[in-house]
Amino acid sequence: MAFVQKLFTSYHGYDDGDSRIGEINRIWYDSGSNTFRISDGITPGGIAVSSGGSSTPSNELISPDGTQTATLDNTGALTIPGPLIFATDSTRQITAYTGQSGGSDTIVTITVSMQLNTSWQDTGITGPNLSTGTWLVQLYANDISAGGQNITEYYSGIMSWFSGVTDSNQELPTDEIQLHRTGASQDGGLYLRTLRSAHYTYLSLQMFSNNATCGTANYVFTFRKML
Repeated sequence: MAFVQKLFTSYHGYDDGDSRIGEINRIWYDSGSNTFRISDGITPGGIAVSSGGSSTPSNELISPDGTQTATLDNTGALTIPGPLIFATDSTRQITAYTGQSGGSDTIVTITVSMQLNTSWQDTGITGPNLSTGTWLVQLYANDISAGGQNITEYYSGIMSWFSGVTDSNQELPTDEIQLHRTGASQDGGLYLRTLRSAHYTYLSLQMFSNNATCGTANYVFTFRKML
């Protein structure tokens, strides 16, 4: 259930904006730094929730501990700095996420850092990362320094995507994405497929490699919505 708190304004001439803790969930404006701040009940000066005085409109979403900031600029581009670890395997994580809001022609770029083996692996890209529809997908790989065989290699194809939960009890819950590739390498081979999981979990994007790597490398996924 969503929580809604009505805000009532009043003026208090406090001079401790940088150190004030305040009541939990209370918001105040600090004229010294031109920021709105919200109290978590423990952080001196509260947590800044937006900034002013800039000619470039922007919005910031700040994590509760204040260490991560996601920005939404005036073009609708959302950037999450990462890393966002999605599994206990710390060698596989989303290191950056940039998305463009809107319908068709939406562009989303996700960088995944992972170590490859010769079996299908989750990339960490799941249902909520993309909206339901038909997408162009481009995968850029340059993992030669990690022991891979891809040298500035580009893979591209078309895939269908579903952002909701799935419950597949079918014999074949996976669908491979046909990819065209080109680049400087000769032996590299990467493959993509979607997996419809059972028990009402999200669709996931998986990757397979002909060659295992000996370390992690960045794999850049760029998606552009067609329909």
